[in-house]
Amino acid sequence: MPGVNQTSVDEMLRDAEAAAKAKVGGIILFGVPETKDATGSAAWDENGAVQMGVRALKKEIPELVVITDVCMCEYTDHGHCGVLKNGDVDNDATLELLSRARVGGHRRAQRHDGWPRRGDPAHARRARA
Repeated sequence: MPGVNQTSVDEMLRDAEAAAKAKVGGIILFGVPETKDATGSAAWDENGAVQMGVRALKKEIPELVVITDVCMCEYTDHGHCGVLKNGDVDNDATLELLSRARVGGHRRAQRHDGWPRRGDPAHARRARA
């Protein structure tokens, strides 16, 4: 797509800061891993591009909404959106991996030092805001 670029975390932070200053409310991150495999295991890698990007954004621009794409197509070596079984996407197996990517990687990346946890009074204030 025109105007869409792959960037490093530091370049992404500069772009995100400019977006926040322009009153853009949020951004979406799409991961492009260095290595790909049949199950897209880089999607839940704690040191993946999306996870590092989310941690950096929440540290530097915590008010910016960060959305992460969990589609497997960029993470699999075959380019399909999930696990293949006999040439077709196996939805049940894929749902398990999408859950792993969301809970095991992207969501956990949103928790960094200083970000309110459930039960923390700051979390309650943020939830009511």
